[in-house]
Amino acid sequence: MAPLFYLQRYHVKTEAAFTAPDPWNQNRPAPFTVEDYTVAISGSTIRPDFKPRVDYVRGIRSNLDGVERLLPESLSALWRDKRVPSEALPRLLREMEPTLENGDHLVLNEIKQDAVMRVVGWIGFGFVSVVPVLAYLYTPDGFPLSLAAPVAIGLAGFGWMTLYFKFYRKKWRRARQTKWILAQI
Repeated sequence: MAPLFYLQRYHVKTEAAFTAPDPWNQNRPAPFTVEDYTVAISGSTIRPDFKPRVDYVRGIRSNLDGVERLLPESLSALWRDKRVPSEALPRLLREMEPTLENGDHLVLNEIKQDAVMRVVGWIGFGFVSVVPVLAYLYTPDGFPLSLAAPVAIGLAGFGWMTLYFKFYRKKWRRARQTKWILAQI
């Protein structure tokens, strides 16, 4: 089945320019630019005054080779908060490249809706996990404990794994990357 739409990265603006050694080109000094992108459905038209809901996806581009390299969200956030100097971006990105995963450059949804969904998830999976135990308590002959306990534990495990992969894995990975970046400065 073909997807209904494709997402594409659109250039929005050039955020900054700086000069630093280019680790992809024998550490020769090179002018770099920090580029802001947004992700939208293919064929979309991005207005010049566009402001994203959370933050831009950022990348750097060297004038020596013209290749755009997306920054992981952890490095982008530290740069935006002025905790990492622009001149350190190419070196840090080059050192991080072997460990980067596909979605590391995407912006985490650090908004209230995300926190609400986590709470709803915990409550929902907690409730569903308790249902087999309640069925045992109210009908011990019809639903034995030997069946209720494994079903409840299985549902709780499924709930934890779902929440882990949906919310916590990315957040904890970003925290590890942030700690590593700050140790390298």
